[in-house]
Amino acid sequence: MTLKRISLQKFSDTLSILSEFYVALLVTGPLLFVIMLAVMAMLGGGGLGMLGPDLLLSILTYLGIPLGSIVFLIILDATSPRW
Repeated sequence: MTLKRISLQKFSDTLSILSEFYVALLVTGPLLFVIMLAVMAMLGGGGLGMLGPDLLLSILTYLGIPLGSIVFLIILDATSPRW
C-alpha cells in the first residue's frame, strides 16, 4: 500500500509539472502569437520572408496547436504508469 501511495504521489507531481507546461506552451503561447499576428496583419507588418501574418496565423491555428497537443498526449502516455 505504501509503495502504491508513493508511486501515485510521484505520478501526481509529474502530472502537475506537465500540466503547467501544457498551459504555458499550448494555451498562453499560441494566444500571444495569435494576438501578435492579428495586430501585425491589421497594421500591414511584414512576416518571415514569404510567410505573411495571415499565413502564419493559419499555420499556427490549423497545424501548430493540434500537432502540439498530439505531441503532448504522446509524452503524457509515455510518462503515465501502467497499472
